[in-house]
Amino acid sequence: MLLNRNTQKWDLGLAYDNWFTTRTRHVHRARIQYELPDEYFLTQRRNDERTIQTQTARFNVGYKPNEKNSFSREGIWLFEGQDNLETIESTTETSLHEFTSRNSRFSNEIRRFNTGELLFNYTRNFNQNRVLTVDASSAIEYNKENTDISTQNLSEQNIEIGDPYLQKTHFYENANLTNFAVNYSHPVKESGIVEAGYKTILRFINDDYLRSGEENGSYRTDSAYTDIFKFNEQIHAIFFQYTGWVGTQQEPDWKYNFGVRAEQVWNKGNTDQSPYGFSNAYFHLFPSASLDILQQKKYG
Repeated sequence: MLLNRNTQKWDLGLAYDNWFTTRTRHVHRARIQYELPDEYFLTQRRNDERTIQTQTARFNVGYKPNEKNSFSREGIWLFEGQDNLETIESTTETSLHEFTSRNSRFSNEIRRFNTGELLFNYTRNFNQNRVLTVDASSAIEYNKENTDISTQNLSEQNIEIGDPYLQKTHFYENANLTNFAVNYSHPVKESGIVEAGYKTILRFINDDYLRSGEENGSYRTDSAYTDIFKFNEQIHAIFFQYTGWVGTQQEPDWKYNFGVRAEQVWNKGNTDQSPYGFSNAYFHLFPSASLDILQQKKYG
């Protein structure tokens, strides 16, 4: 679905898309494990059915009150859902093809991903082709994945042995990425442009992952695969650049530029359960220069 409305000052748009599919897969795999004499031959049969749905919604609002100023706002939402039912049957044999073990592993995986983003732009055109632009955006992600696993030991005749071993896993992620930038360009006579600007990037990630297994009727958390990881980062940068040319700006014979970017970075990460953490803070200067010969004049 797409709706759009344009006037002399306003630009309005709305869009929505929905996609759905189901995929079925059958895989037969055989492997030789030379260092495992009791499991020399490994044969696996895999069947899974995955259902996927994606939805996307978007809106945009543009406003231009006069020839010198323009504003735009855009919003995007993306949803993705996946449900996967998977069965893997594994059989091991010795090098003489003597049966040693068999099990059937069934998993029910449910994923839900949501992403939302807002974008803003302001452009100001001054006299003499001077331009100021302001851009800002912020994206939020919320991802959630849960899996239930059941592993059943089987005899050579596919008779169930004992009770199945039950497991649960989850992975949750919250993330935010924000950008803000201001750029200004100023022509220098008819042979160059001076550009300067500032940009900041703010990033936050929170990952929660867990694995547990059933013991005596209750689930016990596996601490080696369970934790919460948090990460924060700030990047601040300013830049200056001069671009010049020989000839005309549209069809230059030579084009060159030089400039410098100064960047300050702070980031920090840590986990809740294990004693692991890090932090960085550094400042860098990045000079740059280039020369392009675009056209060569012919003489004689």
